[in-house]
Amino acid sequence: MGASAPHCGRACVSPAGGVAFGVLLTPEPVSAPALAVVLVLNAVTFVLFGVDKRRAKLGRRRIPERHLLGLSWATGLVGGWLGMRLFRHKTRKVSFRIWMLAVSIFNPLWPLAIGWPIDLRWLGGGQA
Repeated sequence: MGASAPHCGRACVSPAGGVAFGVLLTPEPVSAPALAVVLVLNAVTFVLFGVDKRRAKLGRRRIPERHLLGLSWATGLVGGWLGMRLFRHKTRKVSFRIWMLAVSIFNPLWPLAIGWPIDLRWLGGGQA
């Protein structure tokens, strides 16, 4: 294998969402149902950021921040960031932005937390 793209034993296509690094680290290809779950969680997270923004404007009961952050951590990271940007929601609240940054940094580690086997061969660009 040359010095070209990293080799994972399959195509290293990362789906949208916090599981992107998890996909690169897994020894097996990501199944279609797993990819569907990631995409659905991103869509749900995005929609909930919009719903919370709408509720804020109308003075209604809000979605707790821990729920928005929890969904972002549970592979809805891209949906969370897009929701923040497109709805201009939670962008002024520094503490929320810091938590989202922390979620972004630590999100790729959730496969380790659940005991998912990790394949680091892609880091070296070669085969193990």
